[in-house]
Amino acid sequence: SIVVMIHGSQALLGPYTAVYWILPPFVIYLMNPLQRLILFSKENPVRVVKRSFLEPNVLGLELERNGLDYKAGQYVFLNVPEISLFEWHPFTLTSAPDDANLTVHIRNVGNWTKAVHDLYLHSDSDLGTKYENSVITATDPEAQADDHYIPKERKIVKKLNYLPRIYIDGPCGAPSQAYERYKVNVFIAAGIGVTPYASILSHILNRVRYHRKTQAAPEFDSMLSSDNELGLPIKKVYLFWATKDEMSIAWFEKLLKDLGELDVSEMIEIHHYYTSAHEKGDLRNALIGMAHGIQGQKMQMNRNRYYSHYGRPNWASVFSGIKKSCRMIDSKCGIFATVPPQFRTMVKEEAGKASEHDFRFHFTSENF
Repeated sequence: SIVVMIHGSQALLGPYTAVYWILPPFVIYLMNPLQRLILFSKENPVRVVKRSFLEPNVLGLELERNGLDYKAGQYVFLNVPEISLFEWHPFTLTSAPDDANLTVHIRNVGNWTKAVHDLYLHSDSDLGTKYENSVITATDPEAQADDHYIPKERKIVKKLNYLPRIYIDGPCGAPSQAYERYKVNVFIAAGIGVTPYASILSHILNRVRYHRKTQAAPEFDSMLSSDNELGLPIKKVYLFWATKDEMSIAWFEKLLKDLGELDVSEMIEIHHYYTSAHEKGDLRNALIGMAHGIQGQKMQMNRNRYYSHYGRPNWASVFSGIKKSCRMIDSKCGIFATVPPQFRTMVKEEAGKASEHDFRFHFTSENF
């Protein structure tokens, strides 16, 4: 832009006007990095309260909230000064707005995210090389570490004295925020794309839990009306989550546990698809069920409508079933998808085919 502005400044072919067209958008472009420089100078970094390695490539971070006000489904930009002062990357908040702390899940898919994983796994090199039972621990009383999964190639890890702090810029709006416009919602996610819906479901469960504590004998139907203390017009929520294997269930173990404790079967229905297995008789299906603790006791989730499937969803059948079940609730249904582009096109087409004059599916997608 600067070179273009200089070019033609001699006005050999006519009046020099380039600066009037280029300078305003260039100033607007600079506003964001300048705002973040001011953030560095005025704001203190956020302390990392806890971190967990939930599978080989997913790091969970719990951060101090520091008064951040946000809505379920929104995202923030994170900066880790120990890695780079100028790199900011967006991550959806998986915590609910009424949670005490913020949580994010970071998948290792690039140079920066790999550096973040290594940083929180190994700690600072100046702290020495003390090892303890292959488990990451923290000697700082304000820091905690809880690892469900440690990659095999990283079994020997340093003892941490602290967890590096992070700068936060946000929150930023996201399409999934529009879920409150609909009485019936369908959330469709692939892999790490489930993060905004985890935040929304946690928010709903927190509201249900609070409402039940303040009511002597709450009736579930009254809690779901548009003018109740729950403050949410939602009648029904479906979550369809596709992952390759069983490890992903550890990402939201607490959320699934809450579903087991709260009887929200009339409101929330979760369908988890394991795409690495395709046939009902496949031995991997039994192994997946055993790994989850679903066989036998099923973690009390079946009564709360948590279903495991093997293979890929049949969207024509899915939308047909939703239409039959929810036609009496409302005449429209919001679909929110965080899936790969080819998957997104297929879901959108099937939703359009399933729409009728008295019940329509409204499709919204988000890139992940």
